[in-house]
Amino acid sequence: AAFAGRVPDLGQLRYSAGLGLRYYTGIGPVRLDVAFPLNRRPDDARYGIYVSLGQSF
Repeated sequence: AAFAGRVPDLGQLRYSAGLGLRYYTGIGPVRLDVAFPLNRRPDDARYGIYVSLGQSF
């Protein structure tokens, strides 16, 4: 059981929108994503930059 009888508090979820680029190499994709929070809090960053290797899921 993942939560062992507890229900997670979904009121703390944060939402973002963004765009990304993919470059497909012989060993898998390299991903660059930029996201902007839609429900930003005063101490949150204005945007986030994410670099990843491999497929997203």
